[in-house]
Amino acid sequence: MQIGLRQFSQEDIEWFSQAVNCGDYSRYGLAVSLCERTNWRNKKGKLCAAQAGKILAIVADKLGLELPPVRFAKPQAGEIPEYDKDVKLRCSLAQLGEVSVELVARSDSKQWRSMMHTHHPRGVPAVPGKVVKYWLVSERCGRVGGVSFHAASWHDAARDNHIGWSQRARVANLEKVLNNTRFLILPQVRVHGLASKALGLAAGRVANDWPALHGEEAVLLYTYVDHSHSGESYRTADWQYIGETSGRLSDDSQSKGVFAYPLVAEWREQLCTVSGCRFHPHPDPYLADDAHWTEVEYGASTHPDGRVRQRILSMGIDWHRELGEAVPRIFPNEAKRKAAYRLLSNKKVGMDDILESHRQATVGRCGLYKTVLAVQDTTTLNYDGLKNSTRGLTTIGGHGQGIFTHAMLAVSEGGRPLGVLDIDGEVRTRCADSGEAVKESIGWIEGLDTAGALSAACGDNTRVINVSDRESDLWALFERQSECAEQVGVLVRCNGSRQRKVIDGDGEAVDLRAHVESGPKVSRRTVLIEAQGGKRARKKRKAKVALRIAKVNIKAPGKCEDRLPMVAVSVIEEPSSAKNNAPLNWLLLCSEGSADAASARRICQWYEKRWSIEEYFRVLKSGAQVEERRFDDAHDLLKCLAFDAITAWRVFDLQRLAKYEPDRLASEFFDATEIRLLRVLLHRVKSSYDIRPPPKQSIADFTVDLGTIAGFTPRKSQPIPGTKILWLAMKKLMEAVNTYTALQMIGMINDDVQSSVGS
Repeated sequence: MQIGLRQFSQEDIEWFSQAVNCGDYSRYGLAVSLCERTNWRNKKGKLCAAQAGKILAIVADKLGLELPPVRFAKPQAGEIPEYDKDVKLRCSLAQLGEVSVELVARSDSKQWRSMMHTHHPRGVPAVPGKVVKYWLVSERCGRVGGVSFHAASWHDAARDNHIGWSQRARVANLEKVLNNTRFLILPQVRVHGLASKALGLAAGRVANDWPALHGEEAVLLYTYVDHSHSGESYRTADWQYIGETSGRLSDDSQSKGVFAYPLVAEWREQLCTVSGCRFHPHPDPYLADDAHWTEVEYGASTHPDGRVRQRILSMGIDWHRELGEAVPRIFPNEAKRKAAYRLLSNKKVGMDDILESHRQATVGRCGLYKTVLAVQDTTTLNYDGLKNSTRGLTTIGGHGQGIFTHAMLAVSEGGRPLGVLDIDGEVRTRCADSGEAVKESIGWIEGLDTAGALSAACGDNTRVINVSDRESDLWALFERQSECAEQVGVLVRCNGSRQRKVIDGDGEAVDLRAHVESGPKVSRRTVLIEAQGGKRARKKRKAKVALRIAKVNIKAPGKCEDRLPMVAVSVIEEPSSAKNNAPLNWLLLCSEGSADAASARRICQWYEKRWSIEEYFRVLKSGAQVEERRFDDAHDLLKCLAFDAITAWRVFDLQRLAKYEPDRLASEFFDATEIRLLRVLLHRVKSSYDIRPPPKQSIADFTVDLGTIAGFTPRKSQPIPGTKILWLAMKKLMEAVNTYTALQMIGMINDDVQSSVGS
């Protein structure tokens, strides 16, 4: 379950239900226990009990529970006594003596509030969250005023435009921005220059105190100034006027001037940078009993706008129910269709927002395997028919218009596709903006970094290997991998045009291929070569290959003397196997393994799995029909591509699960209604099929049954349906689910029938 930006596992929700029902917890006790259970802490390591307390009612409402009554009420502002400090000053700044700002002690907090309540026109600041309060102190006269800084508000147009940050950067860095909520010099004090002096001292003090108190560096201050004041004190203290408030503030309806003051030179760079890992594990890698898989793949976005998060989930559900259909068919309801178009054209929503939840779920799946292959490759999406009506398309294939798409797929060592790690339709645009030195390598290096981020999220129990084809045979890629070798490995097929050199035992630079092929055969293996169309068309066949392996020191190109240790594997098809076909000849470079037969076989097997991404591209194009989408802007096409990428993965994963992990239970991947309705559809195909699903049906049997409703007949040569058949079958099943849901909504299915289908 997701509440705001917090994720709670099924076990956490079950604990919460039991804790509320047992009656042994107060609201505060529930909040503290929830924080302890989920390790919800602030930057200082303290439990976020106050924040947790705010969401208790939301969780309880979703679960239909009644929380314990509130035991204590907050004191009202009217209960604060009047501040009667009698200070009357009219002198120069020098006559005040040394001026300082001092932290308000807890014992003096009520007195500080009383001063603001008595003398500040806006009273005591009613702002929740983190705060730092100061006294303004004169050496000769004592306390002459006060200042406070609170955590920044979620939105402010003038401030946000001045910073220029994205929504995600705002979420990540908002704690580095502070709101100067109150600044008061007692009305009896008339000292020229005191206000600007005090503001300067307060800014310097809070820059040190805020990290010490709250664990986060402060880099920018801002404040609001009523139009009844000129703001001259702030201007004199080098605060910059940045605009007007765009909406009503809490205490009146008048707009106010907004002033800002940076605490560090590189403040904008710090606030606009989103650092950290792109991958965070989802609490539930598999479905809860009452959840649909789309809730796992779409329901954990951290987009700061809750309406966007809900719309992504809603669209993901509808996208799956109408596989491969055009957007008007996916959303026949006019209101939903308009909402979908608004999200797809929203400049504040990107592909990452749609893919984020799926990535989190992918981390959960990857964490179940000891070795995960992060396979990356590039394909082209042809939108030549849109070249005169769609903005942002690029030239592909010399003359056509479309989008270059760089994708990365997580694949288990056994061959199961675990999820889409990245799909980038703007890599060529970034390459064009980069220097020639990185233009060729930027996409592949970014892919390696993505694999490293996946490894960090999975932990020490999972080893991630970046696998790619000849285009990624780049020295820059090998260098980057050597810098993070403990985190991620690399496997690349050598490009013959690179003419790689290695340093032999005599210290001489010799040809890599000749060096490896001169060694003895260490093993033999049968490699399945998949069919391929286009200019390099070939039929599916099996190739018997000889393996050779050697540990080598790869030399840097040109005159550079740098070298990197790698393992090289030669995979050459035997003449008797090739016959009339072009013989298979791979030269693989890998950062893993030793110079033995077992390593040679394993590295060859890893590279064979690289073909998974080619098959995934085929499902994406032929099944999801991504090249048939029609929009005015390429960015809208890319957001459609994000939804299509997840639905295509779902069908591809189903086919591979049935092939490589056939004993998994179908109930782990399909809900009870889908399983039951499939039996109804099978009964229509052939009446001998039992309308009741078998207990604990395996995913392999379910997949065969699913293919049957689309005309599949299992054979010895093909026991599992292919992705094309499965796509058609899934469409039929989703049509049945949609019909069943519609009949439920209009009350044409009674409780007995509903219970029967759900059982």
